[in-house]
Amino acid sequence: MSAPFDEALAHSALSLLKKVDNRHLQAVARQEMKKDFPAIAEELIDEHLDFAARLLERACYYAEKVRDQKFPEDKALARLKEEFPGAVAGDYLTAMSHGYFVTR
Repeated sequence: MSAPFDEALAHSALSLLKKVDNRHLQAVARQEMKKDFPAIAEELIDEHLDFAARLLERACYYAEKVRDQKFPEDKALARLKEEFPGAVAGDYLTAMSHGYFVTR
């Protein structure tokens, strides 16, 4: 990311994106974030939305591996934390839960 990472923005982006199932609806999430964080540059909002989208996508991958018993959940969470540093601690669990739901 070119701008400083912000935990609150990342958390908001994740919370909004887990509610939508496709990239088209990210515009709605972007509008919500602009409303919640009016002083934040649009570029920074887009970067955090992208971060959250990649985190959710990767969590789906790991959730599928855990479900197929090819990967332990604690290792999957550790990998998410390594691959996506800086998110709110609970967001990794939220992403995994979303991944379980989406991949079932």
